[in-house]
Amino acid sequence: MEDENKVKTIMKYVIIAIIIIAIITIGFFIYRNIQININTNKLYSYLEKSNYTKNDENYYQKKSETENKTITDIAGTKEFAFARNITTSTDQEYSKIFMQYNNDNTIDITYSSEKLTNDNQISTSSQKGKLKDNKFSCDIISGNNNNISCDIIKKEAENYYKEIEKIIKDNKINLNYVKTDAKKVTKF
Repeated sequence: MEDENKVKTIMKYVIIAIIIIAIITIGFFIYRNIQININTNKLYSYLEKSNYTKNDENYYQKKSETENKTITDIAGTKEFAFARNITTSTDQEYSKIFMQYNNDNTIDITYSSEKLTNDNQISTSSQKGKLKDNKFSCDIISGNNNNISCDIIKKEAENYYKEIEKIIKDNKINLNYVKTDAKKVTKF
């Protein structure tokens, strides 16, 4: 009889523990879903009031063009929260800089250029870099004529990082709780 009472008491504690764990788990998922809705709405509200347009693939873009330069800002894709593609084209040079802001507060950047030298030779370079914790690393993928542009892509990455951090801070967006509606992997 005593053993039977001990078993009943233990079963009561086990049932109570299971109920508490279930309540905590349900509470966590409710909190997480609320945070996802709030932060996703904050991001998309910012994008819409900043003249981004939603395209057929359900991510946002904003394009600005000058005589020689096209800047395309991208947001809400499956791969990254924010990205910027800068192309510059003149009679003597074509360059492309692609930066993406990742949820871990890093900027990945790729740079490629083709220039016509004074002796009518084509000089090419391709580089990549990463800005993390205020430290910049730059790697040369390929190039000829020592056309190294690490200082250019470092400055672009630092400026873009500051811009995105300001957007996130001013709009109180936690990117860890943003859900995208993008339909597929985005290629630029």
